[in-house]
Amino acid sequence: MLKVLEGRSFRAVLLMTSGVVGVGVLGLPYVMSQSGYLVGFLQLVLITMVMVIIALMYAEITVQTEGKHRFVAYIGRFLGERGRKVATFAFLFSTLGGLTAFVILSGEALSSVTHGALTPFWASITVTVAVALIAFQGLFFVSKIASWAIGFILIFYVALIVAALPSLQVPHMTVIGESWRELLMPYGVLIFSLAGMGVIPEVHDLLGRQVKKLSGAIMVSYAMIFVLYAVFPLAMIGALGDRVSSVALTDLPQIVSAPLATVGTLLGCLSVASIFLVLSWELIATLTIDFKLSKPLAWLTTFGVPLILFFLGVREFIDTIGFVGSIFGGTTGILVILAYEKLKRTRGCEQHKCFRLPTSISMIVGAAFLFGILIEIWYTLT
Repeated sequence: MLKVLEGRSFRAVLLMTSGVVGVGVLGLPYVMSQSGYLVGFLQLVLITMVMVIIALMYAEITVQTEGKHRFVAYIGRFLGERGRKVATFAFLFSTLGGLTAFVILSGEALSSVTHGALTPFWASITVTVAVALIAFQGLFFVSKIASWAIGFILIFYVALIVAALPSLQVPHMTVIGESWRELLMPYGVLIFSLAGMGVIPEVHDLLGRQVKKLSGAIMVSYAMIFVLYAVFPLAMIGALGDRVSSVALTDLPQIVSAPLATVGTLLGCLSVASIFLVLSWELIATLTIDFKLSKPLAWLTTFGVPLILFFLGVREFIDTIGFVGSIFGGTTGILVILAYEKLKRTRGCEQHKCFRLPTSISMIVGAAFLFGILIEIWYTLT
């Protein structure tokens, strides 16, 4: 474990962590307050276990497959052209949906920091342009940014937790949702918040010859993330109860003084921008490696499409990330399971003694994803 926290391995853990921790965490207090914290925490435990399994499966696919690829190409290699088409659809919609959420949230955060001097619209444009310029510099520049930016992320959440905990009231933690819709509300948001396997090829590239430490980096990252995702909603719900808003950044004035709320929102804005940066680079890498687009065209697509969706009026944060997590996150998970099961049956995998997971576990995890997809479709249509 200690070796994973040294040198390049440490940077790999930071890159993996920043690739997983996204804007979804800012919606967790709200959805867990709707289901009840205890119900939400149970879902967090189960979904974290599921997403760790999926991440390890994908890491094994990455290590065992020769050549430099990204998600769509890996799926196409094992599941054929049909699998590649489904993977393309799921990956693009989930990633672009996530980037659109970043555009929306980063604008709200920066506008709050400037006390309205920048409207949310122009603040979103400002942050997106800044992130786009940084992302154009390349992977190692992005990994360096992520290495120090994760510090801002941790400072922000630790400070917010410390500020909220003294006001924690136990009755706020014992409320339980009254309907199935409320009880299952955390599901899609949690999948969205924990789905960071797209960054695994970048972590693999960063480790180079130290690739044997990849699984360790994944486990350490998810352990850190689990603690954050458990304690942050606990503090916010314990302090505010049913007054928790859909975006935690807007709750700061209810917890701390105005100056501290401004500083906290600034740190939150920096953390959102840094995660925005890592996710955008994942898409740029996929478009250039899997789809053979030129770097400028991949860069333009990555930032142009979310801006277009933003201009067209996409604004609902919780509904967007819940839908993206349940439908596209679930589809992505099922594709990884199918590709992994195909990998296990290859001769090369047997020779390299790859990570083995019983097929029964794969079926259970796949069924959970399918259930989530069907529930989200039902909720959307009713």
